[in-house]
Amino acid sequence: MNFVSDALANGRRIKVLTIVDDFSKEAIDLAVDFGISGHYVTRVLDQAGGFRGYPKAIRTDQGPEFTGKALDQWACQHGVQLKLIQAGVSEAVNAA
Repeated sequence: MNFVSDALANGRRIKVLTIVDDFSKEAIDLAVDFGISGHYVTRVLDQAGGFRGYPKAIRTDQGPEFTGKALDQWACQHGVQLKLIQAGVSEAVNAA
């Protein structure tokens, strides 16, 4: 789970929350908005979890949306382990 960003023609920034299954490489969800908070992330995960079931673990970077109370509490309530990627280390190294 990670973010990508872009800008509209008028210069306004947008964020895209990308949720991808590491095993199948399937895009589970893409959420696009002008701002995405930790609470927003949990709502998207609940929507995906209601449709597909909840994962055993989620791998993220250490961005504020992923390290705050909202996602931590959500993960605890749903029995999901959060695996944070170490800052400055590539995802390929962390996946091992």
